[in-house]
Amino acid sequence: SIAMLATVATMTRDAGFEPVNVDATVVVDAPKLAPYIAAMRERLATAVGLEPASVSVKAKSSEGLGYTGDGTGIAAYAVAGVRVRDS
Repeated sequence: SIAMLATVATMTRDAGFEPVNVDATVVVDAPKLAPYIAAMRERLATAVGLEPASVSVKAKSSEGLGYTGDGTGIAAYAVAGVRVRDS
């Protein structure tokens, strides 16, 4: 998935845009992700070509509900802000 993210960032730049920031949320009850958040931000930032300060990663619990709560799955949501690249 990191390789796909880097490819999409390149495609975005090739289309005349540039990523500005990324906001990602991971929904999982276990394992606890707090110890890994900084490394996740760094890895995402590197893949997109941003500074880590421009990347937000949050972990949320589903409070035991659904496949994320029973431990059979993880959900992730992300959005990236982009702007037209200066010519």
